[in-house]
Amino acid sequence: MKPPIPRKDPVAVSAHGITWHDPYQWISNAKDPAVSHHLQQENRYTETFMADTVELQQQLEAEMLSRMTPEVSTPPERRGPWLYYQCIPEGKEYPVLCRRRERRDGFAIAFFDYVRGHYREEVLLDWNEIGVQFGYVNVGTYQISPDQRYLAYTLDVSRGERFTLFVKDLWTGSILSNTNIEGVVSLAWGKDGKILLYTVSDDLHRPFKVFGKRIDSEYEDMLLFEENDKSCCVDIASTKDCQFIIINSNSRTSSEVYFMDSTDIATGLQRIRRRETGVQYFVEHHHGFFYILTNAPLGDIKVVMENYYLARCSVCNIGSNEWQ
Repeated sequence: MKPPIPRKDPVAVSAHGITWHDPYQWISNAKDPAVSHHLQQENRYTETFMADTVELQQQLEAEMLSRMTPEVSTPPERRGPWLYYQCIPEGKEYPVLCRRRERRDGFAIAFFDYVRGHYREEVLLDWNEIGVQFGYVNVGTYQISPDQRYLAYTLDVSRGERFTLFVKDLWTGSILSNTNIEGVVSLAWGKDGKILLYTVSDDLHRPFKVFGKRIDSEYEDMLLFEENDKSCCVDIASTKDCQFIIINSNSRTSSEVYFMDSTDIATGLQRIRRRETGVQYFVEHHHGFFYILTNAPLGDIKVVMENYYLARCSVCNIGSNEWQ
């Protein structure tokens, strides 16, 4: 049996002033029946080629499984009164996202909480169930809202590495109907848990736009930021104290970071420092100060690219570039 050979269908592709022809771009379209047919042919060829090793494969799989603990769990992460963690149940392939309430001090309080079922484990997202439904699953990222009510996550079930946004109401267990958005890469919640920010990617899978969505509204999502420089990718995150949303626009050698008040995104963006070739910086907030890990020049002293230092600047004085 000969291996299947994919057809060549050259398509001109241009980026950064360079044009080339990609004969296999058609394979990136997971919805094309021809792609599915070719993958099935490859699978049949692999099964035929490896047929005489089936028993060995089973032996190796059994030995590897015997060396694994029955259930693997991550350390719990505290968010409000809840502890969040992932575990891989015995006999399952994918993880499960769970939470349970943290035990309160005092025997009587802990006892009554237990009787009321407060410490019962809640399964928030089961990769295995999704995998059974679609035959494949890849969860890109997930974020719990600050009020612990919503779970926002991105999901790829097409093997195309293009993720779709879903938001689950943890009170009702239902998926919100107005949140299924394709091409989402990163997520961040506003402090009140009602506004979700997300980045979307272009055809080259480069995240370049930031949108804001009100979870309880049917209004069109608001475009908050767009990066037109194709050498830069955009990422968003909430500061650890949930006071600000940070938007990072990074290339391989430079950074430009913006921030906004997470309680009111209508106040707009503020830039921390203008992009400068060779200068990178990463930002976190604590008690009125931005703490900045950077390799920016110190006065007249030029800092080597690999040498980073920690600086800080008052939020009220961030535009001055007077970092301590």
